[in-house]
Amino acid sequence: SSSSSSSSSSSSSIFLSSNRPHFRVPVGERPDIRSTEKLDTMYLMDFQDVWRAGVPVLVYSVDKRLALPACWTPEEFTSRSGDEYHEMLDCTDVRRLYILDGMSVAEFFEGYYFDCFKNEGGNGDDDGGGGGPSPASGGGGGKRVKRRLKLKDWPSTESFAEKHPDLFKDLIGALPFTDYVDPCGILNLASHLPRTCNPPDLGPKCYIAYGGTLTHLHFDMSDAVNLMVHVG
Repeated sequence: SSSSSSSSSSSSSIFLSSNRPHFRVPVGERPDIRSTEKLDTMYLMDFQDVWRAGVPVLVYSVDKRLALPACWTPEEFTSRSGDEYHEMLDCTDVRRLYILDGMSVAEFFEGYYFDCFKNEGGNGDDDGGGGGPSPASGGGGGKRVKRRLKLKDWPSTESFAEKHPDLFKDLIGALPFTDYVDPCGILNLASHLPRTCNPPDLGPKCYIAYGGTLTHLHFDMSDAVNLMVHVG
């Protein structure tokens, strides 16, 4: 699965009150409110009520508002950045995470289409001795286990808006309540902190994983918006 995350001073998912499971914003079922302006007008006060309470907010079918859905795929990212190298996390052993340094983005995305395996009890490197995934083609000793890999906080050294301006515009345009969730939103307090306060990186960043990976419970420096843009 692949998701893109943009940090903000708002929560990421809409609950109307503590005694109600959740408030469903039916974007996918209401073509007449798919525009950001109409959605914000109809549900902004509800959002503000639950945001004040610090409760997560869930908005359904936001992915249907993406104007470039074909550009949020492994094929597209491989075409754009396949020759780049990035730290990958091997989450095969849930008790311990391994960092893989010598893997390209193209090699990582091979795991979307082919099961990748390694010898159980290894040091995180694949059977082939390289940085890339090793397909299940037999050979090698020991028990072979399916690999679980994660690419997080990507791109790590560049601004997503500068690296992929078309995708940045597409992502921000699909999000509701942009005054809060846009990195430059007028009500996104984190974007207006003085530089002397060391404000958080508001992103957006991509989190891409396969093989049944997991993310351990943790605290973020700011609230975040997470949008699932692709499922393999």
